Amino acid sequence: MIELRHSSRGVRLQPAAGGVTRLLSLCLPYVVAAVRPLLCAAKPRTEALLSAPTLPPVAVLARHLLNELAEVEEPFILVLDDYQNVRGLPVHELLTELLTHPPHAMHLVL
Repeated sequence: MIELRHSSRGVRLQPAAGGVTRLLSLCLPYVVAAVRPLLCAAKPRTEALLSAPTLPPVAVLARHLLNELAEVEEPFILVLDDYQNVRGLPVHELLTELLTHPPHAMHLVL
């Protein structure tokens, strides 16, 4: 038996009707909700940006998410299940940012 010594958070990604912006606006809130218990901020900035009437560019969302995840000291595992179902470029761009500048405490599983 393997003993898991890290917190783990999982998100199942599924295709969404309504275009890639809708896909990003559906996927990212689940990621933020999954890691929210680990975040120091009372209301993460990323979460506030996602509730804005117009979704900011992916680079802005990624920067805020990365800044918030960088504050997490406890190692954690983020599982993005069914990533192969994602067809929207913004979601891939966001993941590229996460992989280019990975938070030190995060382990990503696809």
